[in-house]
Amino acid sequence: MPPSVPKNKNKGCLKGCLISFLVVTGSFIFLCVAAAILVPDSNSTNYKKANRLYEKGNYNQALKLIDKTIKKDSINPEYHFLKGMILSELQDTITSEKEIAKAENFSNTDSIRQIVYKKIINWRIQKNDTTEAEKLLQYFLKPLDNHNFKNYTDSYYYVANIKAILGKPEQSRTVLASFIDSIQKLKNDTINFKHTHYQISKKLLTLKDTIQSIAVLKKLIQEYPNTALAHKNLGDIYFTTKSNVKAIQYFKKYIALDTSDASIYRKIGQSYLNLRKKKSAKKHLRIATKKGDSEACNELRELTAKTKYYPQSKCCDGTTSSSTGRGTCSHHGGVCGTEYIPYKEYTIHCN
Repeated sequence: MPPSVPKNKNKGCLKGCLISFLVVTGSFIFLCVAAAILVPDSNSTNYKKANRLYEKGNYNQALKLIDKTIKKDSINPEYHFLKGMILSELQDTITSEKEIAKAENFSNTDSIRQIVYKKIINWRIQKNDTTEAEKLLQYFLKPLDNHNFKNYTDSYYYVANIKAILGKPEQSRTVLASFIDSIQKLKNDTINFKHTHYQISKKLLTLKDTIQSIAVLKKLIQEYPNTALAHKNLGDIYFTTKSNVKAIQYFKKYIALDTSDASIYRKIGQSYLNLRKKKSAKKHLRIATKKGDSEACNELRELTAKTKYYPQSKCCDGTTSSSTGRGTCSHHGGVCGTEYIPYKEYTIHCN
């Protein structure tokens, strides 16, 4: 029987210590990760608390808390902006403007800058400081970069809206017109190019600039003659303004490209009615009715109704009687004539 080999106690201890170390280290890492996930960022929490205090009018408490927040993160633009607003309420205008300037300077990316600048602009408008608001507004009128259509479009919409809010509709219209001119070189981006023209046209209508709205759609048609929606939108503008001939013209161009919209046939029919062309009106109202347009059906129903009359006896004392036989008006001095009452006989029934 071979002699037994003595166990290496040091080796066993080393192995056990290593396992214990790994377990402790792993637990520590887990706790750190869990803490990072479960415990909210104290700076973010303090900022939110300071903002709530500001909104409630507790300016001194809000200032103390935002100062504490800035000490931990001195380059966050939103922190400086909040401090600037608080100081403005505390009548410290000079320091307030310095903080607002820091907020602008620390906005070092386009995405952050847009968020912060919009907040500053809205705040200045609320404070009736429209001059400074408009200065900052110029940032959003930058040239188109990297063909980022959405960002570029949103920027111009924002400027146009602010100009309208400030009571400067003419400037708002000018901004939109210059925007349309600036994107003509991007007409190969068909979807965005067309969508932008539709949106600008609608926006110009809200600004009561029908002429420019029409011009935008016509400019689109020059580039894309078979754009159905552009013809439809033009037809709608002319229809609304009672320009019946032009409404019919553009609606017909639309249905030559797309026959699915029953309301367009109805509007053509209504335009013909305004021009006293009943035959053409009936034709298009009938098509709209077949396509399921209930309004067109009701209009066609009235248009095709036949006028008929029923007789009614006129009594000598001025009263009338639906009776025409013997004894009519016997208690009213007898019959002194007959009048005929019109009524409509409908040949079309609508749901």
